[in-house]
Amino acid sequence: MMRAGSLLQMAVLLASWPLAAEEQWGVTTSGGTGVVRVDTASPLLDALCALAVKFGWKIGFEEARIQYLGDMVDVTSPEYVPKSKDDRAYITRGGPLEVKFAVSPRTGAPADPEAVVRLVIASYQARGYPGRYEVRRADDGWMLVYPVELRNSAGVWTRAEALALVPVGVEIGEREDLQDVLDGVRKQLGARCGCHVGFGPVAFNSLFRPARGALREGEVDAHLFLDEIGVVAGFSFWRMVWLPDMKLYMFAFGL
Repeated sequence: MMRAGSLLQMAVLLASWPLAAEEQWGVTTSGGTGVVRVDTASPLLDALCALAVKFGWKIGFEEARIQYLGDMVDVTSPEYVPKSKDDRAYITRGGPLEVKFAVSPRTGAPADPEAVVRLVIASYQARGYPGRYEVRRADDGWMLVYPVELRNSAGVWTRAEALALVPVGVEIGEREDLQDVLDGVRKQLGARCGCHVGFGPVAFNSLFRPARGALREGEVDAHLFLDEIGVVAGFSFWRMVWLPDMKLYMFAFGL
């Protein structure tokens, strides 16, 4: 059951996320140098979003399923009276992140987007933020940033299973919308991780159009399906953000 503190946390997070990101994101370029700066609760996610906005890159991001209390921040309201020691609201620990990278003086853009993303990941991990990540460029042109390691509840580094790399079955009914097919994949991913996978508000925009003829059926890695549905629905970014106290992935398209 979701706690009152957690429900409030999720509502505030979802309501304020775009505005907070807009205020705190930043990519600047001058001469042959670019800089991305963020200072947020989700610095890796927000740095990737800032780069995607600035340069028009297509990126999918899956956050690690954080378990270690040292990787979380207690945001329980002082007015809330917990019913047990576990009845508290947490978010993943974040903070500032600044990364410099080379850009073309002529175009103002990096020659190798994947190399820039790797710099961002390396800087994020060097600061000791939660999780260890990797990036891969798919044949469809999207970049996927996904977790490869995380600290378990005892603080020991362990391998992370990336849901984005899990094969899913895509089945399309005669009258199903994109939203219906996405919901079926969401349920498969939730069953695989033994956790809830929910939609953020922006996931419902532009998804109510017929899926048949727009998407391919069959088995495919989840990230390729999400890339495809993103293109069909007009999005260039998707994210799966982990809410650690609720054991919940919040999934959304868009920036």
